Amino acid sequence: MSSDFDGSAWAGGLASVALGDCPDTVTPASILARVEALNLDSSGSGKEGPDEESVGGDGLTEIERRSLAEDLRQLIDDAEILSLSTSWIEAQWQAVVTGDWKPLGNAFAALDFLGSGDAIFIVAPYTVRRKATAIRRWSGVFGEVLPEAREQIPLGQMLRDAGIPCSAEVMRIIPFRATGTAGALRGEQGEAFVVPDGWHFNQEETGPALNNMSEQSRRFAASQHCIRRIFDEASANRLLQVMTREQERMRVQYLEYQFHEAGHAAGLGLGAKLQIGLLATWWHRAVEEWRSDGIEFELAHRGLPRNEAEALVKANLCLRLGIDAHREGGLERDQDVGCALLTLDSLLKSGIVEVRGSKLHLRDGDLMEATCHHRASALTLTHQEAGLTYPEGLHRLYGTVPVSEASRAVFSAHVLEPCVDVFQQLA
Repeated sequence: MSSDFDGSAWAGGLASVALGDCPDTVTPASILARVEALNLDSSGSGKEGPDEESVGGDGLTEIERRSLAEDLRQLIDDAEILSLSTSWIEAQWQAVVTGDWKPLGNAFAALDFLGSGDAIFIVAPYTVRRKATAIRRWSGVFGEVLPEAREQIPLGQMLRDAGIPCSAEVMRIIPFRATGTAGALRGEQGEAFVVPDGWHFNQEETGPALNNMSEQSRRFAASQHCIRRIFDEASANRLLQVMTREQERMRVQYLEYQFHEAGHAAGLGLGAKLQIGLLATWWHRAVEEWRSDGIEFELAHRGLPRNEAEALVKANLCLRLGIDAHREGGLERDQDVGCALLTLDSLLKSGIVEVRGSKLHLRDGDLMEATCHHRASALTLTHQEAGLTYPEGLHRLYGTVPVSEASRAVFSAHVLEPCVDVFQQLA
């Protein structure tokens, strides 16, 4: 029963608050510890997940509901001091007390959790969809919003200016530094990119995604071990230039994720695809991620300074080949591993990457130009799906995206095998 608190003032000594214990002073850290305990049964083992049949479908027993509600009620008094949104903490308290989570979803979509300060605090059941399964756990996050959260990039207009069909609003991403996390959002096994439809209160699938830059930064730093095992020294150094300074790295990662979300808005739109079940298989979801990367590259090529656009591509390749390829779900089951395979296939087809001895080599040349094949494929696919007579035709489009057997062999031998011991349980 622990949470990955990073040593802040309120973290000390509170990482193992028992469910029945109530500390003299309630803090975000003590509430996250209580939330972590909600995922354990009486023997200390993990529960299957919140029971949909409970009040509000949130899995709380009456005792748990009273205890958590009392903690949140006390936190309301200190919300302003902690730079938290008082109205948001009140809304969370109300949801726990009544079991009615819908008003909290409306408040989330309206960004009420941001308030006037820089701190955010959210606790609720959260569903993770990986390894062809969906697992729901009580989860929480406490952290500081980064300055980029206030930045508005006109990505919707950029899509329209590029003549790319767009059927949805581009989902906003709120980057933050985590002070504490719990449940499905905790550590290497947890979700660093927190999608809005994962929250129990967000039935309408609206609102922003939250990006835990503390965990992303840690994973990004770990990815360099994989990148150096996959690529020769010169190629690895070229890709890892983007990791030199933390502030610059976090900005590039923010841009990479936000431009990627514009890719999801293009075509039929990710929300519509999920709503009517068009991404039912891991492969269809992998193609969706890869297609979105291609649109991301196209927008970066058109709308960012050359150095920022190239840095974005480097960040993407470090993410896809240095992290996503090694997720626990594995090839033939995990969408991100499948996307990494498609990314390598595009690089090999572009001619920018080749095998030299036991490692991959990145040829000299403009990295943005190296994405031409990927961008062209993504643009074609996006226009094709936007022109479908029936949206169900997406199954055929995504199901027939080709990957050569040679690319599969290179992926297994030169991306997966060298990095089998880098991550232990990367969700």
